[in-house]
Amino acid sequence: METVETLTLDLRAGGNSKFNLEVLFCTFPNITSLCFKPRVWSEFEVWCGNIGLKGVKRFCGYLSVVDPLMIFALVDCVLEECFNCVEISLLIHRSVASDVSKRFITRCMAEWPEVKWTWGIWEEEREDYWMTGEQLL
Repeated sequence: METVETLTLDLRAGGNSKFNLEVLFCTFPNITSLCFKPRVWSEFEVWCGNIGLKGVKRFCGYLSVVDPLMIFALVDCVLEECFNCVEISLLIHRSVASDVSKRFITRCMAEWPEVKWTWGIWEEEREDYWMTGEQLL
């Protein structure tokens, strides 16, 4: 378990998980790259806070919905918890209105200019599409 550095988390549909991030980081203490698939990201609001993700340098999240205030607060939580994080990749679901996505992207890039941002679009049963912030804007 101590050799795992890159981890992608997903939950089964309809699953009721007793899993939490504190257990995750006790089990896998050397994670430097962490990715939350859509169902995990939706659970993240419950998990976030004082869990000590200091070793995480790269974070990826799949956003199903962009509620700008809630998602912005979760990104802020990631950056507070992962204080060594230098790279964040966020994929926004294709169904999110482009003006909402653009405002969210602009705000994130302005708030945290020191972070290397990568943006993308995802949709069920399709390959993820990555692009630069400028392409999305």
